[in-house]
Amino acid sequence: MPERRSPLRTVLAVIAWLFGAAIAYGALTTIAPDALTPPLAEAGTSTAFPYAQVVDFPVLLGGGLALVGLVFLFVGIWRLRAGGTAAALVAGLACLVAGGVHLYRGFDAGLASPPRVAAEEVSPQPATPPEGDAAPEEETAPASPLSELTITQLNVADDTEVHDALVRDLVRAQPDVIVIAEAGPGYGQALADRLAAREAGTFTVNESTASLVVLTSADTTTLAPAPVRSLDTATNRTRITQGGSLVLTDGAGTKIYAAAVAPRDRADMRPYQLDISGLAGACEHNNLIIAGDLRASMNAGPLARSGCTDVATELGYGGFGTWPAGAPGWLGASRSHVLLGPAPPQGAWKPEHIAYFNIPRSNHRGLVVTLTR
Repeated sequence: MPERRSPLRTVLAVIAWLFGAAIAYGALTTIAPDALTPPLAEAGTSTAFPYAQVVDFPVLLGGGLALVGLVFLFVGIWRLRAGGTAAALVAGLACLVAGGVHLYRGFDAGLASPPRVAAEEVSPQPATPPEGDAAPEEETAPASPLSELTITQLNVADDTEVHDALVRDLVRAQPDVIVIAEAGPGYGQALADRLAAREAGTFTVNESTASLVVLTSADTTTLAPAPVRSLDTATNRTRITQGGSLVLTDGAGTKIYAAAVAPRDRADMRPYQLDISGLAGACEHNNLIIAGDLRASMNAGPLARSGCTDVATELGYGGFGTWPAGAPGWLGASRSHVLLGPAPPQGAWKPEHIAYFNIPRSNHRGLVVTLTR
């Protein structure tokens, strides 16, 4: 006659299974929050707390889940041998599967660090011809589409001082467009003046309604601000991102959307969710370039489902963390991006090169991306 189980052991077994099922479900939902959970936000559960905070760190999340999974696995094997339930074993296997998926995604996107900006500065060209040579007569050339474009993105964390180290890196990078997030008062003009003093070219300062400033080279581009409503789609508003929005176009096929996403506030995630949703909608525009601090990795549901291509991922560095700067690149979160919208049949921008640089007094890393077509 089989041994009768006591009511207490039955209750404990039920509790163990409920606990194990909760752990397993929680781990597996991190793989695809939008598909495996009830909608916690209009833009998808991946933009809600706590998923929005953890999916940006694939290595940290994957490694943590794998470690927890191993602990539960050993506990589950021990409990089975002692005549207990397999609840811990199931939870451990689920954590291991989820951790493995996150680690795979990180390695697949590319965890290597891109090169730093070139160490050698380019010597400025003389403003006047050498003595004895006749100055060539200037001719007004018709506007032609750009064939190469270098975009720099940096977050200066409300700094108002332009540091020498940053100026040196920008001189080396030779950018055509500089997108600055969280710029302090007067920062854009101060940076343009410092670059001009270093004979790095003349830059036009374009300020958004927030702390977003975009510098465009007057020597290599004819980019000028355009109405943000030119990007209106079914999911966008007049001002697409609350952190700052600026559309620049040269009238010859180049359109850049510079954006700064609203901070992720645990108490109120809606501004962030609206911004991410708006950015994903902007990806519907052919040949649009989106650049800025998006405060999210491409694992955020709206961005993952959009038609945009992440330049860093295409070049094999999609897992490189631009925040926090104090952590190794492979352990951080990729939050600064240059994205490319769906490519038209001809004249599509293509990723050519990417590099990074450190920003003094900021916990962010800057990116330099070169596009060609």
